[in-house]
Amino acid sequence: MKRCLVAIACLLPQVAAADPLLDRLPARRTVSSPDSALTAICVQTRQPWSHPENISLVYMRDSRGGILARTTFGERIVVRARWSPDSRYCVFTTANAQGHSPWHQHSYVFCRSDRSFRYMDEVVGAVIEHEFTFEPPAIAVITIHDFSSGLSAPEAPKQVRVDLRQVTSKMERHHAPRGFQWPKTI
Repeated sequence: MKRCLVAIACLLPQVAAADPLLDRLPARRTVSSPDSALTAICVQTRQPWSHPENISLVYMRDSRGGILARTTFGERIVVRARWSPDSRYCVFTTANAQGHSPWHQHSYVFCRSDRSFRYMDEVVGAVIEHEFTFEPPAIAVITIHDFSSGLSAPEAPKQVRVDLRQVTSKMERHHAPRGFQWPKTI
């Protein structure tokens, strides 16, 4: 009986990491801003870390092909990327590449004005849905977990409207990990 339980316990991390959504994502996706001036390029790749998993590399490219900004979200995969109607912000929802906390879609926003990536969840709440929409000019309509209910995540979903023009300055800047080795080409 103990051997059976040990065998099952050894298989659990592999089962949790097998998220069919992540398997369907293309290796490279581009999302152009509505004004066609910028393109977000999300590249899914493998890195030789202690837990070699798929990660996303994100590049912001201008219309001439120059890279304005780049980042990686660690062991997270970009599931959805979408520009605001005014082309000033690009929001990314991510999933953990190892399957941990599948309900929590860490979310980030690229701010065109200062070319920064910012972590959204600390300001807006724990994002629990990959899908989101925008209302003009830059209002993200997202689903978060409302911890005030006392229910465990994600049992209390709440849709919120986030005016990115007003809250991005309150969001923590996100940077790629120190020493991250960027590929030579994208």
